[in-house]
Amino acid sequence: MTTDWLVPVTLFWFVVALYFGGLEMEVMGGSGFRQLVGLLLSYVLFIVVWRVVYTVAGPDTAKGEVIATIVSILTLPIDVMICFRIMGGKIHRVRAH
Repeated sequence: MTTDWLVPVTLFWFVVALYFGGLEMEVMGGSGFRQLVGLLLSYVLFIVVWRVVYTVAGPDTAKGEVIATIVSILTLPIDVMICFRIMGGKIHRVRAH
């Protein structure tokens, strides 16, 4: 059994924390439960994107893991936007006053 699945599982929480906190993004609309489900859907979509790219780029190679990681990180804003829209929320950047 390989441990390659640990990469996207642990990477998502770090990257999404940087996305929402570091880029000052916030969710507008939807209840707290819907926002939680939107985040979990984003998690699932992130892992699916990582797994598909990893399988195409070359499973069981470092090159495949690096390419899958880069692509999944770059598509995270799109994944989050889609999943939160499905659940009735919108992602907005917080403006500094």
